[in-house]
Amino acid sequence: MRHKALICLLLFIALSGLLQAQEMLSHKSTKYGFELAYPLGWQHKSLKDNTVFAVYHYPAVATLAYEFSVKADPSAGAVQNFNSYMRDGDRQLAREIQAVESETYQPLVSRSVQINGITSHRLEWLHTPMRQVEQHHIRVRIPGPKWDYTLDFSAEAGWYFQKALPYFEDIISSFQVSPVKKCFFVRLFEKLKPAKH
Repeated sequence: MRHKALICLLLFIALSGLLQAQEMLSHKSTKYGFELAYPLGWQHKSLKDNTVFAVYHYPAVATLAYEFSVKADPSAGAVQNFNSYMRDGDRQLAREIQAVESETYQPLVSRSVQINGITSHRLEWLHTPMRQVEQHHIRVRIPGPKWDYTLDFSAEAGWYFQKALPYFEDIISSFQVSPVKKCFFVRLFEKLKPAKH
């Protein structure tokens, strides 16, 4: 009898975790040309600088919240040399870390990844701000036709990060860059322009 109760309890926990993982809300930004899905129950965060979307979730016993944000900067154009693009991203991150007081900074990953058909740059690092707990960060830099996107995620390092990582991977896999729409007059001009023979 105890075994059946234990099995039922484990099945309930597994199913509730599966259902929770599937509950996502969608966000679409027509101004910045992207859409994504994020977990139900995450709270919107105030936006600053060039951040165009931000959410967070505070686990019951964690010191830090899980945080996710999207920044958008005007596109620098098509990436000609992706290795150079990644080196620029590594240097930019090092400058950001130097600009804040921190006890530790340990780079972990800098590699190219595919995000829905777009070659992107994924960085991962550990960082301990002064007199705070160690944080595990992931950044994905996605070059786009009109906007360049920076997706940032952070959580308390260790167990909390491992628990939050599937949420972040779900958000990343849902990220889509919307096609750039031409204005009405450009489309009209292209239709009226005589064909070249």
